[in-house]
Amino acid sequence: MNTLLSVPRKLALGLVCSLVASVSQAQAPVADFFGTPLSGDATLVVTFTDASVGTVTGWSWDFGDSGSSTVQDPTHAYTAVGTYTVSFTATGPGGSDGETKVDYILVTEPPPVADFSATPLSGAPSLLVTFTDLTTGNATAWSWDFGDTTSSTVQSPTHTYTSVGTYTVALTATGPGGSDGET
Repeated sequence: MNTLLSVPRKLALGLVCSLVASVSQAQAPVADFFGTPLSGDATLVVTFTDASVGTVTGWSWDFGDSGSSTVQDPTHAYTAVGTYTVSFTATGPGGSDGETKVDYILVTEPPPVADFSATPLSGAPSLLVTFTDLTTGNATAWSWDFGDTTSSTVQSPTHTYTSVGTYTVALTATGPGGSDGET
């Protein structure tokens, strides 16, 4: 009789052990994320959000510019112009999963900010005025309109006003990121 009782008992113990093993084995999370904004001028500040499914207890971010983080929802500043691939790994009790988004972030060059000064600002005809470019950012070309039908493409030109009058001067500074004007 012990033999008959021990067979069902062994079978029952085997089922219980199998059931315990399958219940206790956790699933790895499924990694996913998104960032916002995805493009803009340097310095571009991007907020990344973990959108993983499952239990996540650890986060590992590679922002593609040698920056990294272990925060769940980090913010990262991209200071250099370029296109960046972002990688993310989500880790949980059941393992890890990774997500890589190639060429995900685009950082562009901002346009220059045109500005200038002039001296002297008034005087008799044949007034020689020295214009000084004070543009900030990356400017590679300058277009001046002196307000008397003459112009120049020199960065910091001089100009002689030969007639009495009041003149409006405009500078357009252009660079890889675009153009800006100051009047």
